[in-house]
Amino acid sequence: MKFGKRTNETIDTLTKKLGFDVRFYGKSFSFYSISYATTVLRGIASTYLVTLWVAPEILGQFRYVLAIYALAGMFSFGGYGTSMIKGLARGESDIVKKSIKKIFLYAPLGSLILILSAIDRFTHQEQNVGIAMLVAAIAFVPYSACAFYNQIYIGLEKIKKLTVVSVWSDVLYAILFTLVLLKTHNLAIITLAYFLIDIVIQGWFTWRAYRSIPSTSTRAINDSAMPLGKHLNWIYVIQGITGSLGLILLQRFWGYTTLAAFSVAMLLPEQCISLAKTMSGTILQRLSRHDAGGTKVKNIQKQFWHALIASIAIILAYAAVAPFILPILFPKYPDAVLPSIAYSLGILALPSIIGINYFLSIKNIKKYWLFSNVTSFLQFVTSVVLIPWFGNWGAIWSRVTTRLGALPFSYPVEEKK
Repeated sequence: MKFGKRTNETIDTLTKKLGFDVRFYGKSFSFYSISYATTVLRGIASTYLVTLWVAPEILGQFRYVLAIYALAGMFSFGGYGTSMIKGLARGESDIVKKSIKKIFLYAPLGSLILILSAIDRFTHQEQNVGIAMLVAAIAFVPYSACAFYNQIYIGLEKIKKLTVVSVWSDVLYAILFTLVLLKTHNLAIITLAYFLIDIVIQGWFTWRAYRSIPSTSTRAINDSAMPLGKHLNWIYVIQGITGSLGLILLQRFWGYTTLAAFSVAMLLPEQCISLAKTMSGTILQRLSRHDAGGTKVKNIQKQFWHALIASIAIILAYAAVAPFILPILFPKYPDAVLPSIAYSLGILALPSIIGINYFLSIKNIKKYWLFSNVTSFLQFVTSVVLIPWFGNWGAIWSRVTTRLGALPFSYPVEEKK
């Protein structure tokens, strides 16, 4: 009893000092950590085993297909996913149906980009890459609408349910994709498996999540979260172009093998960033549900600085272990250590997750636009200037410069009344 009482008192003290609900976020992060463990398993199958088993040239081709897919992804309109979280948190139960309808309406434009890219590869006598692009084009529309169980459960604050579903989804995907890799290293088949397995598994779980949404809406139409999604979609269009530009330039100027080496260098640091981003939707849901406009901005600023300190610790830890683990994990890429440590400096941008979700929760689209425009501008300029001249190192410093340069623009400040 005394131990439990002291624990609760310690948690309450930390909540006051840190400026956020330690009990809630600690519990949520525990669930996300379980889920992320199986996401890593999925990543081992879909990324690491490809890196380990497949020739660098084919790996580079596969990463190029995914880069073009990410460019086309601007027409999957991910902003509606944010609308779902915010709308469900506020009781707008029909927001999911509205959002998915919009995605089906515009997603064929993404397929068109992939088809045009396939034609381009065919004209360059790259038949395998062209066929893989066509496979991605066919998969684009259903894939864009099949994975919204994540946003639905976050919006309904069903984190435990989301964890169970994510574990099942990731484990099934890892098993099936690994079986495909054991049978063949054909680029088109790998690409087909990469998308088709997800469409079937995640599509099923999204349908189940959709049916669990309460049928009543407590929000008026003029308070809908749909306008927020529309704003974010245009931001994501710009980000999609500038974010994919670096990988495309890397392939065009330096070839598929160089692109493969860059993919290895960024792999583990991006996993660290990915783990932190799993909390993004919950932060938005929590702030939206409990009226972030009334939250003391000083508390959110305090969280921003704490996240920055944590990110520094992560970078130092990674720099210490990378020289030992990278040669073991990626024997085909012995020169990946220093580039990977340099890329990890981008982890310093993790506090921006807090800032941009604060902007979204109070509907400060102007500040979010500013942050996104700075990010896109820096990404575009640094990619065009650095990558043609410096290859992988240019791509690394382009990503790091972009993330750190945009970080100050995500700092939460009190709104002027």
